Amino acid sequence: MQAFITSVEDIFSNKISDSTWKKDKTLKIPLYQREYEWDTSSVENLVLDILNRDKFLGMIILDEKEDCYEISDGQQRLTTIILSLLSLYNNYKGSPMEQSVLKECICDKDLHERILNESIGHYISTDKDNECLKVAIDKEQDVYNQKEAFENAYDTINDILSKNDSYKEFKGKLKKCTFLVLIKNIESRNSDAVEQIFLDINEKSKRLDNASIFKGYCFKIYEGSFQDDLKGLWIRLKKAYIAFKEFSGENYKFDDYIYTYLLVTEAEDMPENLSPDGRHFLEDKDKDDVNRILTKMVEYGERVYSFYAKIQNDTYMFDDICVDSNSYKTASKHLITNVKDYMLYSIKIKSAQYQKVPLYWLIYFVKDKSYTEKWKMEDFMTITANLYIYAFLFTLSSSKKSKKNIDHSLYNAMKENAEPRQIIDLAKDLRKIQVENVQLPESCSSFDSLSNLYTIMDCFIVKENIFKSTYHNHGEQKYTLEHFIIPDKRNCKIKWISSDEEKNRELVFTGQSGRKNRLINFLIVEKDLNNNILLDYDVIKKIELISEYYKENLPKHVRIIISHIKSMSKYEELKKLKSEEDIDVIKDMYNNFLDEYFSEDNQRVLLSKILEGLKTTFVNS
Repeated sequence: MQAFITSVEDIFSNKISDSTWKKDKTLKIPLYQREYEWDTSSVENLVLDILNRDKFLGMIILDEKEDCYEISDGQQRLTTIILSLLSLYNNYKGSPMEQSVLKECICDKDLHERILNESIGHYISTDKDNECLKVAIDKEQDVYNQKEAFENAYDTINDILSKNDSYKEFKGKLKKCTFLVLIKNIESRNSDAVEQIFLDINEKSKRLDNASIFKGYCFKIYEGSFQDDLKGLWIRLKKAYIAFKEFSGENYKFDDYIYTYLLVTEAEDMPENLSPDGRHFLEDKDKDDVNRILTKMVEYGERVYSFYAKIQNDTYMFDDICVDSNSYKTASKHLITNVKDYMLYSIKIKSAQYQKVPLYWLIYFVKDKSYTEKWKMEDFMTITANLYIYAFLFTLSSSKKSKKNIDHSLYNAMKENAEPRQIIDLAKDLRKIQVENVQLPESCSSFDSLSNLYTIMDCFIVKENIFKSTYHNHGEQKYTLEHFIIPDKRNCKIKWISSDEEKNRELVFTGQSGRKNRLINFLIVEKDLNNNILLDYDVIKKIELISEYYKENLPKHVRIIISHIKSMSKYEELKKLKSEEDIDVIKDMYNNFLDEYFSEDNQRVLLSKILEGLKTTFVNS
């Protein structure tokens, strides 16, 4: 192990004077290392530290190979610095000598980056005038989907330096900043793996996230020649996590993926730091244990993502899962479409993650060729419908982030090759628990949330455990959010229609913005009804038009809300003014109606009716 201190300028211009440094070797971020994931805050902190305070930027750990130095720790800082140099270079457009010095720190004469990155390939190119350099990442080469993170970091650096025209000051300070460089030489073959050194140093300073500590233990256990096998497995695991991030959101971390998996498969009381009783759970594991854990963790992610991709294909009919799926390809095809709609939503929920666990494990096991049970479409629809209801209602729970709420029963049953009937009962039990505990929020203006709430209330046929339809818009937009009482405009303007429909007068109300996002302000209706019929008419006219449109088939949530409005005293008084000539009288009464409708008491009563309507959906289930 060799160590020395050197400057940023010497690292990036390849002019390190220490005798241990081999200038013919490049710096490289290997494929199995962490992707670039610094957010705006992390980038800002580094840039401002360089400007305002720090000259020492910490330690970087390198693993010497035959043709390069692999970066084991420091890739986030080094990547941010090369993007900073890129920003400086472009700011010095028109100053060729300054640009020449900076370009030498960014890339060589052939435009090969000073920091190579196996997970994105070449990421810097020239503009058409050959005067500026730009971040240019080929999507096909971007293994871990880092393009946006690189571009955001570059833009953040530009924003900070341009605010006070700090480019010159930053350039001078950046060049003088230093790193402590630790290198594991090729000759050090019998010493600990560089990942173990990385783990030891960082654990003592408490700098590592849980995923990096987990990785460090894996490499520590996979000593010697086995480490190349582990690197390949780790790359697959990283890809599985990145795929999960696509439907779990930007805040979904590698820690979350690893922890949630282990919480179900290894120990129900596993703490988030993966160290029950103060000892990391991998400490007593051997290579075969780690291989088993990682292989299954990879399979888990790959199967779930493969399924997620398939259900977005119009031609997919679950024929790789259900033995009788062919019988649903004609008259019952709409049922298959409904299943794909609600399963796609279940997977894409971002407001909570733990509620997805039972569905993920269902997918994992039904895609397992060794699972002995043959699935029928009816059973599969029943299970997934109940898991969808469970998943959505889970997101309304006040304790949705607690690991205590993760379900283990479905995993435990399917691990033992449980029959479909047993899985159906477990899925129904999960749904029943969530139905009993659900609470509706007073404010909710999200189409996704309301379309799911009212899909469950209006479209679920409890005796058959299927959805006759859904309000999701994964293909053609069929349904929209109707601002039923307060229009979706900056000014609350309502068209008052007289009883003879000859007069169309505008009522303008102020101070209504706080009411606009109330749950009771919305309906889910057909796009045509919303856009072409209801317009911004008064509530009396809207109720008339909705009733004519649906006739005897009023959706349940619409029926509950309209029925409640008709029972309100101010609504009845408002109806009597349809022939009134004095617009001020009409406006005063309409104001009274709005005050009554959005009063705390009325909201509480109406929300309780909607909630009761939801619960009665499952009577006799």
